[in-house]
Amino acid sequence: MSLADDALREGFTSLLATAGEEVTFRSGAVTALVDRTAYTDPKREKQLPDFDANAISRIEIAIEDVSGRPKAGEVITDSREINHRIKRVTHTGLAWACDCEVLEE
Repeated sequence: MSLADDALREGFTSLLATAGEEVTFRSGAVTALVDRTAYTDPKREKQLPDFDANAISRIEIAIEDVSGRPKAGEVITDSREINHRIKRVTHTGLAWACDCEVLEE
């Protein structure tokens, strides 16, 4: 590994330790970063109201904390007991970044 890779890994680990929260995924508890500020689709025009828009979130889980790539349709439950259905998954090098639809309570 390069020095830059080591620094990125150390930074991500520190971020998980300070800002991470416990989520339930595949019947197990893991620490993840939950971004609830992604509540609107950035592709949509911000000036126009959209009463049909779904709340969205982004949840990042360290690759070593799950076995296999998360799949669209799987559900992650956050520490507030809110369910997030995975819509798209991207690999960031250190984590699986899951763009999710926030399911109604």
